[in-house]
Amino acid sequence: MKFYKSFKFKALAGTLLLAAILCAAFIRIVPDYSTSRGFAIVSLSDYDKYKQGYCLKEDRILPKEELYRRAIGKR
Repeated sequence: MKFYKSFKFKALAGTLLLAAILCAAFIRIVPDYSTSRGFAIVSLSDYDKYKQGYCLKEDRILPKEELYRRAIGKR
């Protein structure tokens, strides 16, 4: 019997598919230039905070002026 027709293969494939779907549903990637990779993997709730201008690293809401200044790159 071939492995791809066996129950073990179907169970493994189903588990991997479920894990991929859950990761796509609950995990997001945001830019974080303070790391060597240049991005950070965050939960869905942190991603919503990031979209609203919340600084995840400093754990505070950035004022609009500071948000624009950081986007341009001026300190």
